[in-house]
Amino acid sequence: MGCGCGGGGIRPQVLDQVRHSVERTAGFVGLGDAFMRIEGMQSSTYSATRWTRKAERAEQAGLGEHLVAMYRQQAQVARNQAVRQGRAAIAALDDRTGQADWPALVDTLSDEFINHDGQEALDDARERVRLQLVELDGVPSEDVGSIMALIATSFDRPAGGGLNEAIVNLRQQVNTSVDHLSAPARDRSREPAERGVREEDIDDCVGVATGVALALMIICACIPWCWCCFAVWIILAYLIALCVCYEIVCTFTVNGDDIVRTG
Repeated sequence: MGCGCGGGGIRPQVLDQVRHSVERTAGFVGLGDAFMRIEGMQSSTYSATRWTRKAERAEQAGLGEHLVAMYRQQAQVARNQAVRQGRAAIAALDDRTGQADWPALVDTLSDEFINHDGQEALDDARERVRLQLVELDGVPSEDVGSIMALIATSFDRPAGGGLNEAIVNLRQQVNTSVDHLSAPARDRSREPAERGVREEDIDDCVGVATGVALALMIICACIPWCWCCFAVWIILAYLIALCVCYEIVCTFTVNGDDIVRTG
């Protein structure tokens, strides 16, 4: 699998395969609903960012306060939806991990993680992502190191897989995103020196995406039909999520054929 920025078309069946792989893997441990809501939070956050960008461009173009206000209102609506989805995701995570069978399930998966060389699978996934990050032209060079550091820290799990720890960390990431999204919106166009607002958005997005990818890879390493067939789609889902986080257009290819274009 390779990727690069540029042309190419969208193949819905590939996106369907990515979504199917994620949903089936998460569903294996009863986390399908929570992960679906996390995806909804990320999607709504992306929409909010797009509307904010339109507001900024409209203001700079002198298109009038009414149009600018309309775009900003749409951005706020999307942010509100992202907050609702994030809170619902947290509730779903808490509900699942609070069920009586969760500790036993985690113990079983820990044994399977060891038996199926789960850490090796995580190491392989990390190396695949490392190579792909070099191809993502829209990701700032200075950010590649921080992303790899996050991946290295996240994917270097304790012996046994650490699914429970991964879910706890993911919950914290989602909660941080919700806190930031629900805070009063700041006018970026009036704070040209403060690039930290957008960096905060990116950090939240990448953190949640990495947390989701880690949990899925831990689960996947425990399931024969997953690590033999779904792992590559889970990695692709993570790379697509990174492109969305950075608002870049990327075309991913398999055997020389464009399979999906983000943006």
